[in-house]
Amino acid sequence: SNEQLRNLERAFLDDYNLKKTGHAHTIFSPSLINKYIGNTFPFVVDSLVDYDEATNTTSKEEMLDRVKLNLSILTFSINSATSIIQEPIQFDNF
Repeated sequence: SNEQLRNLERAFLDDYNLKKTGHAHTIFSPSLINKYIGNTFPFVVDSLVDYDEATNTTSKEEMLDRVKLNLSILTFSINSATSIIQEPIQFDNF
């Protein structure tokens, strides 16, 4: 149903990254590194790039925490979306 589709799309929106980046979709958003392309799993990819480019141990640890946070957000989004998907209500009796 339309309500299911709307709720499915909403499951992939993330307020935490919206406040930080201006983008909220956990599956596809513009890259923070290259504004001309889009990323699949953008917050995970961008945090992995930041981790890879970190130069000292403290920065690496902070970036690894960010990677873990973004993976958790993505996992939560996917789990939320799967709970929304169900058989549509049948109105055959009406």
